[in-house]
Amino acid sequence: MSRVLILGAGFGGLELATRLSELLLGEAQVTLIDGSDSFFFGFSKLDVLLGRCAAERVRLPYTGLALPGIEFRHELITAIDPQHRCVRTQKGSYDADFLVIALGAECHPTATADFSEGGYEYYTLAGAERLRDALPSFDGGNIVISVLGEPYKCPPAPFEEPSCLRITSRAAAYGIG
Repeated sequence: MSRVLILGAGFGGLELATRLSELLLGEAQVTLIDGSDSFFFGFSKLDVLLGRCAAERVRLPYTGLALPGIEFRHELITAIDPQHRCVRTQKGSYDADFLVIALGAECHPTATADFSEGGYEYYTLAGAERLRDALPSFDGGNIVISVLGEPYKCPPAPFEEPSCLRITSRAAAYGIG
């Protein structure tokens, strides 16, 4: 039986795991590893940012993942050896016949000068919550939203909901008036 190891349980990793579950059930041992315990759709962050929904409501726990023939492991990946198709996590190591790396992109706010101290992002649920909490004290003025470089974590963002880009007062931020 072939051993397939998928690193990353975002859209790419979940889609592949789903397809392998349907196509290779009983023919492959598939392990899906992700450092997070849950998934959320990118557009859900806007609901969190604008106070329409709590972060807990948009999280989809991987414990509910029920794909036949797929084993999910909530583990932090510490090393990848693609040549030997071997992966180490904080809990152990895995060897595979087929290694798929679908880890996506990560935000690094510290890479932009002064961003960590005075900037906000909403590419993460924590970032969306932080920005949501800052909006009540916003009394109007300019908001600059910038995509600071490639790769983009989610190419359509921050243009998924243009209305959130035109905030001119605290009342407008909360849909009042």
